[in-house]
Amino acid sequence: VYLLFRENAKYLWYIGFTLILIAILKTPLKSDFGGTSILDLPKGNFIDGFIGLFHIGNAVLTAFTMAGVLFSISLAKMENLSKSKQWFYILACGVISLVIGYICHHYWIVSKISATLPWLFYVLCISLLTYTLMDILTYYNLTGWFKWIKPAGTSTLTTYCIPYLYYAASSLTLITLPYQLTSGLPGLLNCFLFAILVIWT
Repeated sequence: VYLLFRENAKYLWYIGFTLILIAILKTPLKSDFGGTSILDLPKGNFIDGFIGLFHIGNAVLTAFTMAGVLFSISLAKMENLSKSKQWFYILACGVISLVIGYICHHYWIVSKISATLPWLFYVLCISLLTYTLMDILTYYNLTGWFKWIKPAGTSTLTTYCIPYLYYAASSLTLITLPYQLTSGLPGLLNCFLFAILVIWT
């Protein structure tokens, strides 16, 4: 899509909004609202068949990818603006994403595996806010503390693969953590420490 329309960015925005619309119609709602998608048609219908041609599922992950494309294009267009204005616009988009995610959370669960709308908008919010923070720190040359997590950026694929070695070792040795350490605040701390272990391995 980008290769077809990169000279006409407005079409990319139209497609982005279309993907969000498909996600709204095709993502199963919470059980309180029936547990099915808004557009829950019988199997073999034309609409699902047509969407299926593009292999985009409920379009949430595709919309997430398109959001990255649109963000990159927007950054290029904002290049002539002052840094403060750039940060303001990005932060504003992050806050808007948070609000939309909060509204969506009323109707859909938050799930990466199920690719739900609240997950999409919450992650967009986190991404935009984190990017702004990183850009501010880089602009003011406050990046020395990044060194302790540098391997995650310089050896990304290795960092991605290492956890699977730990998972395999855990399966072979049957060593697992107690449930109390895998949920809630202890679970978050456990995830943070595991991420650090992976980065430093």
